[in-house]
Amino acid sequence: PCASTQARVGAARELRTHGQTEAAIAVIQPLLAGLQPGTEEPMGAGCPWWNEAAAEALLIAGRDQEAAELCRGFSIEVEGWRAALLFPGIAAARLGEAENARIRAADLAALGRAELADGTARPAAFTLGRAMIFAQLGDEDRAMELVRRAVAEGLPVHDLHCNPFLEPLWDNPEFQEILRPRG
Repeated sequence: PCASTQARVGAARELRTHGQTEAAIAVIQPLLAGLQPGTEEPMGAGCPWWNEAAAEALLIAGRDQEAAELCRGFSIEVEGWRAALLFPGIAAARLGEAENARIRAADLAALGRAELADGTARPAAFTLGRAMIFAQLGDEDRAMELVRRAVAEGLPVHDLHCNPFLEPLWDNPEFQEILRPRG
């Protein structure tokens, strides 16, 4: 169930990025159905990253309030930084809670600096997370600044291409140029 859940979220991410919202929701529906009250064990529950996958699936499906509620009380140590900071930041931005979203982005920056200091960081991942939050806040200039920084830090362009949380940037000429195939 772990591999299936991960594959479903990845496929939904790709479908959503290519404008296939209904197909994306259909792919993750088994995971989303398991989140309904009264269901037995959700698909993939027991996987160490299930909470992260469930939060991302809810956001892909546009169920932002449910994603925010699911993430409440998550910790970086248990659920990981994406479930504890990134996805709640995206949900907050979408729900009009700009200050909360900015706090999550600042927390991501601080976490990135701390991990960089101890040698375990992938700074581009944290920078991309911040770009995603600012894109959802509608701050295109700040989001693009962070996208440029993430690429300079070594982020694979594919991580931008298949990212539905960067949708507000899709029509930005500079973003399109970054995605343009080279070679």
